[in-house]
Amino acid sequence: MMRNTCLNLAGVSGMAVYAPHCRVDLEQWCKWTGNSWDKVSSVVGQSFRITNYNENAYTMAANAVLRLIVNNNIDPTKIGFLGLGTESSSDNSAGAIIVKGMVDKGLRAMNMPAMSRHCEVPEFKHACLAGVYAMESATRFVDADGKDRMAIAVASDIAEYALGSTGEQTQGAGATAMVLEHDPKLFEVQLQHSGSASDYRGPDFRKPHRRHFMNLEEYTKSSANGKMADFPVFSGPYSTLVYQEEVTVAVEHMLERLQQSPGKYYDDVTALFFHRPYNMMPIQAMSFLYARGLARATSEEHKAYFAELCKQGKADPAVVLKELDVNPHYFQQIESGGEPKDAFPATGKVAKVLRKDKKFIDLLEKKMSMGSPAMGNFGNLYTASLPCWLAAGFEEAYTRKLDITGKPMVMVGYGSGDASMSIPILPVPGWENAAANINVSKALENPVNLDKAQYEALHTGAEKNDLAKDRRKMEFVIDRLGNRNEAAFQDVGIEYYRYIHCVEDNPGKSDYLKRKRKDFTKGNPSEARVEALTALALRHLPKSAETWAALRKALMEQSDLDGAPNRTLWYVLDALIKHAPHVFVPLVAPRLLEYTIQQMPWELAGHRGQTLLWFEALVLSWEKVLPQRLYSAVRQHAVQSRSGAELHDLLEAAENSVDDGTPASPADLQQLRDAWDAVQYMGEQEAGKSVFHARPITAEVVVVDEDGKMLMPRPTPPFRHWSLVNCPSEDSPLGRIGHSFCANADGSKAYVYGGVNDTDSVSIYLDDLWQYDVINKRWREIELRGEKQHPRAFHTAVWYDTCMYIFGGCNGRGRFNKLFYISEDGDCHPVVVRGALIPMTRYCHSAVVFGNTMYIFGGKCGGRNSNKRLQDLYRCDLSDPEWKECNQLGTIPPPRSAHTAMTYERTMIVFGGRNSGGECCEDFFVYSFDTSMWRRIDLPQVPMFGRARNSAAVHYGNIIVFGGWNGKKKLNDLFIYNVEANTFEFMYDIDREYPSRRECHVAVVCRNTMVVFGGRFRGHFMNDTTELYLGSKTGVDSMRDWLIMADPQLTGLATHLPLHHFAALKAHKDYVVPELPEEPMWPLIGHTP
Repeated sequence: MMRNTCLNLAGVSGMAVYAPHCRVDLEQWCKWTGNSWDKVSSVVGQSFRITNYNENAYTMAANAVLRLIVNNNIDPTKIGFLGLGTESSSDNSAGAIIVKGMVDKGLRAMNMPAMSRHCEVPEFKHACLAGVYAMESATRFVDADGKDRMAIAVASDIAEYALGSTGEQTQGAGATAMVLEHDPKLFEVQLQHSGSASDYRGPDFRKPHRRHFMNLEEYTKSSANGKMADFPVFSGPYSTLVYQEEVTVAVEHMLERLQQSPGKYYDDVTALFFHRPYNMMPIQAMSFLYARGLARATSEEHKAYFAELCKQGKADPAVVLKELDVNPHYFQQIESGGEPKDAFPATGKVAKVLRKDKKFIDLLEKKMSMGSPAMGNFGNLYTASLPCWLAAGFEEAYTRKLDITGKPMVMVGYGSGDASMSIPILPVPGWENAAANINVSKALENPVNLDKAQYEALHTGAEKNDLAKDRRKMEFVIDRLGNRNEAAFQDVGIEYYRYIHCVEDNPGKSDYLKRKRKDFTKGNPSEARVEALTALALRHLPKSAETWAALRKALMEQSDLDGAPNRTLWYVLDALIKHAPHVFVPLVAPRLLEYTIQQMPWELAGHRGQTLLWFEALVLSWEKVLPQRLYSAVRQHAVQSRSGAELHDLLEAAENSVDDGTPASPADLQQLRDAWDAVQYMGEQEAGKSVFHARPITAEVVVVDEDGKMLMPRPTPPFRHWSLVNCPSEDSPLGRIGHSFCANADGSKAYVYGGVNDTDSVSIYLDDLWQYDVINKRWREIELRGEKQHPRAFHTAVWYDTCMYIFGGCNGRGRFNKLFYISEDGDCHPVVVRGALIPMTRYCHSAVVFGNTMYIFGGKCGGRNSNKRLQDLYRCDLSDPEWKECNQLGTIPPPRSAHTAMTYERTMIVFGGRNSGGECCEDFFVYSFDTSMWRRIDLPQVPMFGRARNSAAVHYGNIIVFGGWNGKKKLNDLFIYNVEANTFEFMYDIDREYPSRRECHVAVVCRNTMVVFGGRFRGHFMNDTTELYLGSKTGVDSMRDWLIMADPQLTGLATHLPLHHFAALKAHKDYVVPELPEEPMWPLIGHTP
């Protein structure tokens, strides 16, 4: 056994990664520089990250640490050690304390406690090994005097090389943070078996200060723009030699301490993680180690394998054995004026043959591939490289549901100059819970893809704008540099940092919110107290009994409903209740009982004042949230003025009406933390009154918790409703399935092409084109002309420019793979595609368009009875047509057909379909167009979720799925998946115009309306057209403001009434309100479009 028998080994409990938003696509870089993309992609990777002018190693480290704390629900007060590893310091005095200062600032902005005042803050420096040294010291801290505390080790670096240099393509930037405990939740760090090595190697890879003052061109260019270039002094071949040798000494020292033979260890170990300046270097090191291990082998099998490799590499086995004892003195050769020579030429020959040997390739695939695809998109991270690969590996293991508990792994670090550490690690039981919070794939999403001019301007320091300002959320940036140089005070060159909690893409709006928040917080102290209490409840401590007690105490202390602080508290509770009713209804119900009985005596007052009207509307908006008996009791009392005694009896009998003080579960905590960014608090000073608005969490509703438990949903928003379009049958397309449906650029028209209709058991494949006028609700057929194509069904179509581009499909005679287009007026032509590559024929696949490019994924191939399903991905640039097979990294979706695909921001999302066994898939996968990385979304468990042959469309970050087939029956349910919140809403209130059950239909979103056409149910091919009005992006705001416009008397009430309470007020008072206008009105009070 390789595991140590000591109990309670310290180790890592969580990890987090930060990557700068600006990205250089290496394929594009090759075009700019004339380099070979084939070589660069295989040796280096797909892309690298570069920092903005307002980022440095400290901001990236702080971003990673803040994510670590928030994602892993860490109590900052228990952090006793914060170690920073970097070789990109911009201050020779302070280090980790700068990171701590930023993180504390961010924590306070979120109303969380700062890190402990007693936290140790060392910085570590030894080239790329500094991050491992920080982790090693953090492990020793929690294993010794810090057993009751936590330690954080963060590695952060910027790998920067001169333009045109041989290292330019190996640049990168990023940070990785990890939290360590005496009782780890992710993996043990077995320092008692670690191996180490160090030997001074002189000019291996250095950053001497004097290089800045030697009038070198690459430094003077940057300094002219105020940037201090940090290009290393390096010698590529020499660095490769010493990396390989030093790593070998460290690993073999570890094997000696483990008392393991190399051959047995390499066979038994589950995963090997190396420091990786670029993709190929760890492979070279491992082949060298493996060759030496085979040379020491005692088994006949390994001896024969070694002899064969020597023969192929033309290496003398005796020389390889002799090289096992060589101790090279590379730096002495340089000091004496010579060139360093490889001390292991024979071993190198064997290693070279190994790298092409199938057995070794299989070993790499098995033991060094976990997390590797993601690493090709970061570039060289120096100190953060190895920790980031570890994080990516554990995230992939979690995503793929790999069984790695208790299976040995090793991490091998290296720092130029040089030194190495080889440390065994061991995943602990329950590691999956910690791995679920690692955000490697998320950190790579939605980048800013730089063009050549932007890249060079950032590189030289000429770019002074924040190119990623619309991406920043919960991040730190450099705000300004100090310039005071007085006798009593100096801050020359010292960076001052700013925390950005949410995106500041609209300066006007940002200034407005800042001003209003300032107005709000400078008012009544009780307001600030309530806000802070609520922030704690949402962000950090819902699992803390103290916080629950404080929230209950705030409720009990209320003397009446008047006053902004009291209204504020109830607005907050309203947002909490509607987000997680199973958590907060028990907390609120007892106080609701008191208020309802004792403080709603409107029959005595003879009228209903604004305060009571406001509170009545608020309570009545909880119809789908409160237990039914409790809600009925409150409503009857409010409407019929029932006696307090009657109400008291009903409330006492209501279920879940007692708050037992039970803390929230981890799932509740995650829901609440995710919601905080969307629950915005804003104060307004209007007519001398302090006003507070609680916005809904999203336009959608959380109805499913992480255990699949159905929560009581809110009422369906009043702006979402179905309507059947009354089109005469003779003026509508023929009923059909397997057709395509696209909206034009402005959403005013939608076009149906092709499909199949089965009349009297005879399949009629169609090649007609119909236009649907979304505004006038009319169909008309458009005559096709030009080079008409074969009739077909189960093809795909996307809209690009002014045309519908169609690919694939099938009919009774064959399958297709020709790409053609049809213009709005029916002009049809094949697309002339450059090159010989064309995707194979297919049908029931998916297609999306992103920018100028059409992507097709999966589908079915072969004849009618073929079950072969595909998982390939192709792209075609429609502006310069040429098919290319896409690189697919990460967790690739299994083969499937009859699925749906949509674009969201800079990703493609694939949902459902049928797998190779014909079963319906229950999954969502996300593909990043920027990084070529797939990841599976970890979804809540939803009843009757899997399906195929359904429709899906995207509307402002929500995926609307309707109907389909779940393997047993046709469906007509509708659910909405919010991508950012990872939540579902089901539409329960089925109105009379709700579409019937169906499959193989189509849907498209046009101007805030989803149009559904066609489909099949029980052999009937339908040609009905149904619309679902989804509301605008600001649909809830529009509802409130339309009500205000319709009746100005409501304006005063609007300053007290949260947006989503108008629906309850309308329902309760039978208030007649005009229909919503077609184009949403912008808010009238306190909002900008």
